[in-house]
Amino acid sequence: MVKDILAESGIQSALAGKLLINICAGVTAEQIAEYLYGDAGDDVNRCTIVRAMPNTASQIQESMTVIATSDPPLSDETSSLLYWIFTRIGSVVFLPSNTMDACTALCGSGPAFFALILEATIDGAVAMGLPRAEAQKMAAQTMRGAAGLVLNGEHPALLRDKGTTPGGCTIGGLLVLEEGRVRGTVARAVREATVVASQLGKGVQGVNGTRF
Repeated sequence: MVKDILAESGIQSALAGKLLINICAGVTAEQIAEYLYGDAGDDVNRCTIVRAMPNTASQIQESMTVIATSDPPLSDETSSLLYWIFTRIGSVVFLPSNTMDACTALCGSGPAFFALILEATIDGAVAMGLPRAEAQKMAAQTMRGAAGLVLNGEHPALLRDKGTTPGGCTIGGLLVLEEGRVRGTVARAVREATVVASQLGKGVQGVNGTRF
């Protein structure tokens, strides 16, 4: 679909000299350039193409956006403009373009992964007698608090260890999670999403049979 849109009459001239931000999963800046210009010579007034990956939390200015660096590097003016644009909707990091499929899996798909984990904790609390509305609020705030501690410098392993007292309820629950291979399963989900993202950019459909 991206290729078809960029091949439309007038698109190339409309984008001449402008900044084009590509947020399509799996689609590289080089692919966008190929779709736009093909075999056109260097005399064409090209646009500057940058790949970025925000996420759905941009709705509340809490996105984690990754912007791909390039070779040759972006100008200071372009980098500053990109930073300004995406800090309006959350946090920003710049990483090499060859990491963008993994960034898509972690940042783009991450909210859905965390939502599933959140749902599971809510369901467990409801099963033990808590009202769903209160359980949802409690679980979401607990997840936010844990994330806040990590963002303030706490290592996740230390955060986990600090809440784990000998013979306590936390260690009991953690052992159940480890027995269920939650750690490995979540890591595999990120790896799977990375592989799928890389295939989407090639126009491959139905690629979710790539599981490790």
